[in-house]
Order: sequence, then C-alpha cells, then structure tokens
Amino acid sequence: MDKALIIELLYHHECIEILYKIYKNNYHTSLYIGEFVNSFIDISNISNENVRIISQPVRCKKFKVEGIKRLLYEFVEFFEFLKNSVKIIINIRREKPDIIHLVTVENPFIVLLVYLIYFFYKGSIAVTLHETHRWGIDKKFFHFSDYLLYWIHFRLLSKKISYFSVLGEYLKIPNSLKKKFFFVLNNRAIDIQEYEYVSDKITFTITGIVNTKRKNYSIVLSAFDKLFSKNPELKKSVNIVLLGKMKSPMISNMIKEHNLVECTTTFSEFINEKTFKDFVKISDFLIVPTYRDSPYGSTKISGSFGDAVSFGIPFLLPKYYAEGFTFPENIIRFDDDSLDDTLFDCIKLKFSKNEYMKLKDKAIMYSEKIKETMERVDFKELKHIE
Repeated sequence: MDKALIIELLYHHECIEILYKIYKNNYHTSLYIGEFVNSFIDISNISNENVRIISQPVRCKKFKVEGIKRLLYEFVEFFEFLKNSVKIIINIRREKPDIIHLVTVENPFIVLLVYLIYFFYKGSIAVTLHETHRWGIDKKFFHFSDYLLYWIHFRLLSKKISYFSVLGEYLKIPNSLKKKFFFVLNNRAIDIQEYEYVSDKITFTITGIVNTKRKNYSIVLSAFDKLFSKNPELKKSVNIVLLGKMKSPMISNMIKEHNLVECTTTFSEFINEKTFKDFVKISDFLIVPTYRDSPYGSTKISGSFGDAVSFGIPFLLPKYYAEGFTFPENIIRFDDDSLDDTLFDCIKLKFSKNEYMKLKDKAIMYSEKIKETMERVDFKELKHIE
C-alpha cells in the first residue's frame, strides 16, 4: 500500500483528524505533529506507531507569555523550527512517502520546510489552504512583507502541488492553483451535539478567543443594547455567551457600557473542549461577527463559521461574508445597521418551537451533507497525483 504523510507543526486545527481518516482509506498514513499541536487535538483513534510528535518546548511556552518576552520567544522559536525542519526532511528521505500533505503553510516559520521538501523530496505534495490571500490572490491585501514572506515561496510550491484542500467552498482560489484538483474540508470534525429545547430561554453564542482583532463584538453588543431598549422584557430571556478566553479589556468595558453584564457569560481562562461542547450544546444560535474589510468570507474562513457547521447550529452571518454565495436557510444573513431587528426575529422564531426545530433540523442536515462530502473524497479521482 502507498504511503502518505500529514505534517502540521503550527496550529491545532481539528481538520488534521479528518484528513487522517480520509487518507487512511487510501494510504498507509503517518502523522507528524508539533508538541504544541498535540496538546490540543485528540489523536486517541490513531495508532501510536503512525504518529511522530515533534518537540516544540519554545512554542508550548510562548503562548503563556505576553509583551517583550513573547517577542523574544518568536526569535528562539524560529531557530527551533529550522532544527525541526531538517530533522523532518531526513526522516522523509528515509521513509519515502508517496504523498506529503502540509496542513498549514501560510506562516514564515514553515518556509524552510517548504523549500526542503520542494528540493529534496521527489513524491507528490498536497496542501490545505487556510489563507488564500497569502498566495497573492487579491491585491487589496498586498504588502511588501507578504511578497517576501509568502508569495515568492508559494508561487514556487504551487508548481509541485498535485492537489489541495480548502476549508470553505466559497473561498477564492489562487490563479496558480485553479487548474489543480481540490476538495472542501471542514475545519473541524462534524459533531452534532444533543439539544434540548428550553421554552423560556434563548442563547446566542460567539465562539473563539474574545478580542477585537478578528471579530466585531462592538456591533453585536450594540445591537443587543438597542434590542433591549425597545423590548426590555426580553432581557431576562436572553443569554449571550462569549465562548472563549477574554483577551480584551475593551470588550469587558463594552459589556458594562451597554448594561449587558447580567445576561452575558464570559471566561477569563482558556476553555477546554468539554466546557466548549457543553456550552455549544445549549446554544440556540451562533453569531459570526466578522469585519466588513476582513479576509474572512473571501479568502479565509471564520472559525466561528466552522463551529456552527460542525455542531449543527443555526447561525447569523453578515451579508458581506462570502458576498454573493448562496447559503442554505439555516444561515441567517444580517445587515450591521439592523442586527437588532434580526436578533428580535430570531427570538420570535425560538419561542415558536415548531418553527425553530425546523430550522435546527436544516442546520443538522447541512452539517451531515458536508460530512458525507468529506467522507466521499477519493484520491484516486484526483488525477494529478503522479
């Protein structure tokens, strides 16, 4: 049987587990993951002899510090990646896999490994694209640093890629890869949680680390403030859950300013997977509050989007997210200026049990459809494999 090797050194994307399941149906599959990655994902269903953990003591420590110390760790970590990249290519030369799948390449730390694989490996290469604008897809995101750190290297790598996967069917594909075969891979495994309808409460949840960098919490909290100003009786029925570690004092201040403290649940520490699932299970709607000018929905997928799909939950999405793409009915579009009206409609829908459960069933059907599509991936059909 042919050999496949999956490499992920950087992030704890749950799609690693999905990729492993897909590949093992076609190949004898091995997994190289960083020590930091291993601390986040569940590899209990993967044979130990097929998993190699790459030591990353600096990366494990880096995310526990802030400020200047964090910056110093960045430099030390870079040299750690150089050392590990050389070790990996030595093992690759020894094991001679037929296909290597790089899960994350859009990071400067991985550039040396990309070059080593390009020049010293003779088999096929596949990649998962997380941020397609890093591949030079859109001049709106052009910076000279991007050209030096990404585009030159990815232009070279794209010539050797046999096929690739993306995390959303609406993402723009780089011109250099448009003629290649690809498949869509959800960013985490589908995990439909048991749901119990509660008639007098409605929970809106935003998943992910709570900061202002990637999500527009301001527009959501302002919308709830407007909603409760017009309908004060609803406040006792609504629970707003910010399901991630609170990283921004500014958001805590917004919650107080909008008088939402008593109906908002926040967390000061990292949330483990069990707690995460427990809160997702009681959520009626997820909100994906991306910014209008962000790459999310165009060249990058939002993690909150993937969470909603994975757990089969109806969710609210800005109209400018994947603008022009037709989503199923369980995805409710909103305008920034009238989000409070959309929230009001969601509350009325929730209190009509039959109507809400119809929407919930559609969300689950959408999740199951994506799951079936991923399970049907057949690498023999990807004709560009050499």
